[in-house]
Amino acid sequence: MYAAAVRLALGDTTFADTALARIVQSGRDPDAWLLSGLVAAKRGDDAHARSLLLEAIAAGADTAEGRAALAAVAARERRWGEVETGARAAFAAARGTLRHPYPREFLSDALTRFALDGPPRAADSLMQAALASRNGWSKLHELAAAAALHAGLCDEAVRQFLVLLEFGIERDEGPELVMRCRHAGL
Repeated sequence: MYAAAVRLALGDTTFADTALARIVQSGRDPDAWLLSGLVAAKRGDDAHARSLLLEAIAAGADTAEGRAALAAVAARERRWGEVETGARAAFAAARGTLRHPYPREFLSDALTRFALDGPPRAADSLMQAALASRNGWSKLHELAAAAALHAGLCDEAVRQFLVLLEFGIERDEGPELVMRCRHAGL
């Protein structure tokens, strides 16, 4: 099963799917259900992914990873309430240990879609919660800036662009985006 998880992290869903088939059928391993749900989510088989992920979480699998993947599935379907609930649950459950790493991949997908296309004020609120959970991840500051611009919170966008400079990331379009935000607010 661990080899399947490594191969999945490298983008190989076929090996993971094949390796997990017998374990999942036996119905005894919540981690195998979780991994199978992650494979289905990665492949875009959202209904199957949702079912497997919910079963895995109920059976005791890593809640952070499962909730993050459920949030990513919901984001593809533009179910913003579920994205927010799932992402916040993932933040709360994330341990960031070797055995239970921070669920970056699926959270990144869910939060990117939410920041760019979700309800503006809710997106800003969710990005602030994400930053409270993992302030050292530069991607979250980029998404927080995008969400703030989308919500018309120009000063918050400036603050996030300044934080990005501390990471060594300079967004050349940042000043122009802030000027448009301020101009739109007049």
